[in-house]
Amino acid sequence: MPEMTKAAVEAAVLGDYEALKGQVVLARTIECYDDDANNVTVECDPPAVCRIEPYPDAEVRDNLLRWTDEENCDPILNLVVLEKHPAFAGVRPSWIYGTTRSLDGTTQAAGFELADATIQARYVGAKALPYQTGACAPEGAEPSFQRTFG
Repeated sequence: MPEMTKAAVEAAVLGDYEALKGQVVLARTIECYDDDANNVTVECDPPAVCRIEPYPDAEVRDNLLRWTDEENCDPILNLVVLEKHPAFAGVRPSWIYGTTRSLDGTTQAAGFELADATIQARYVGAKALPYQTGACAPEGAEPSFQRTFG
């Protein structure tokens, strides 16, 4: 893989964001919070239906151009949930990692896929589910054993 400059990596990450904001995605790995504000990584099988939400301009650089070390840019994407999912019992979904890009030219895939045109059309104008612990889970859903605490 050809090496990249920091500016080229950041341009690619910002390009990813521009292509994704407002789009419906099928998310497999979502970062959530529990009632005690602990970060909880939730694995969704099947994937959860979510939308990548745009950041206010002032927050874009801090969340997207997030260098975790000297080599890797690991963006955080804001999301909202559009359909109830049992994996969200007892947690509040918050964000997802985008594609990680490295100066050595490698990438690490994000924990989601862009939904197809049929799903995109189905959720045009759809409102986000409530932003509170457990509100994105079906009634009576039990906390998932697939959680890992971060």
